[in-house]
Amino acid sequence: MQAPDASAIVLFRYFERFAIRRIGDNTWVAIGPGADHPIDPAEIERATGDGVHAPVSKAEFRRYAASLAALSHGRWVAVAHTLDRLCGADVSPERHPSVAWVMPGAGREGKGVEAEEDIVPDEAWIEHHRFIYTGRHDVERERQVLRCIREGDVEGLRALRAAMWEDRSGLGVLSKRSEARNRKNLGICAITLATRAAVEAGVDVETAYGMSDVWIQALEDAQGMVEIESTLDRALVSFARAVHTAKLAAHSRHVREAYAYLRQHVTKPVRIGEVARHVGVHPHHLAARFKAETGQTMRQALFALRIKAAKDLLRNTALSMGEIAGLLQFTDQSHFARRFREAVGVTPRVFRQQCIREARSTQVKE
Repeated sequence: MQAPDASAIVLFRYFERFAIRRIGDNTWVAIGPGADHPIDPAEIERATGDGVHAPVSKAEFRRYAASLAALSHGRWVAVAHTLDRLCGADVSPERHPSVAWVMPGAGREGKGVEAEEDIVPDEAWIEHHRFIYTGRHDVERERQVLRCIREGDVEGLRALRAAMWEDRSGLGVLSKRSEARNRKNLGICAITLATRAAVEAGVDVETAYGMSDVWIQALEDAQGMVEIESTLDRALVSFARAVHTAKLAAHSRHVREAYAYLRQHVTKPVRIGEVARHVGVHPHHLAARFKAETGQTMRQALFALRIKAAKDLLRNTALSMGEIAGLLQFTDQSHFARRFREAVGVTPRVFRQQCIREARSTQVKE
């Protein structure tokens, strides 16, 4: 476990800590037990729920865990250094003690403990340890999901997630014994990545990590595949929405008011002069501020809002292509189809057909 000429810090079970040092072939000195933070009752309950209290009773373990003295990690390092000096070891005070984590029963039945430097997690190592190796992790799809979150693109994210309901290739295997557990583990990874992407995009840390905690707990409570995947859908979309809100909040009042005006008039003819009069500034000044703060002209922003509205109408109504084109101020059905395809990659008709298939697929799963 540790060479005889240096101390180490051992983490036992979930929160217990010892400073240890070997002073002979079969002789060890240990200082402890303690913890690195005050142990709250909820943490103790989780530990007993996982069975790490054996062989003592749960009640006895609760009393024991609650009595552990809390020292910061820095103080545990100082204890380890003190142990070295008491044993007459000439060890530099700058050396950070090794840290090992031991669980009850680890290393039994002849399995031994692998040294960190001996682990080479290539395909051969994974096969030897009987893990399931996923050789085709779809990095590009992961990047697309995170890009949608960073850009606050709720609609794009929904479309990606809809495709992932049907095609799960390249998503990895994180549990060999339960597909529900596998989906939850994958979901937790996705929420973790989404949290970091949202923070990078401007969502404050406290909000993002609070959302992460709430959604991971909701994912843990979900029952059945449909509820698990639906919960993950809502979680990822909530991060994209948070980014969108944060980006709008970062804009000046005039730009926020202009964007709100465009959104409210998506089904009406809109002129830049009208927007400027509503906001109360000169059109040239507003156009320059809007472009500088959003990266889009107001015409581009209005077009994006109309495409979003078109998607909602295609997905949720039976309006014809011509009716949608007229409602959203496109010249005619042909103009609408061409511009929609430029923005989305498929025609409005194909998009509606895809939405119908996705809805039917979800109903079958439920």
